[in-house]
Amino acid sequence: MGRALEAIRLSRYRDKEDPTTSPVRQLATTGQWIASHNHESVGKAEDLDESAYKKSPFARPQLGDWLTYRKLNSISSCGQALTVQSGE
Repeated sequence: MGRALEAIRLSRYRDKEDPTTSPVRQLATTGQWIASHNHESVGKAEDLDESAYKKSPFARPQLGDWLTYRKLNSISSCGQALTVQSGE
């Protein structure tokens, strides 16, 4: 079984009511992806007011914490679901 981190954010270029960027919709989509790939969720990184265009994933508060301080050494992505392996 794999492990996945759910990374959620809103685009600054779309209306916050747009269903394609809704945090609820993104969580549902990542949950479906995780279940369909027989993974377990290890957590959520919600950076709702951070621009993915202007900031790297490492510079975003919650996602950067997962990537930097939790010492994840293997990450691959599918949409907003990140599969991870811990260095522990």
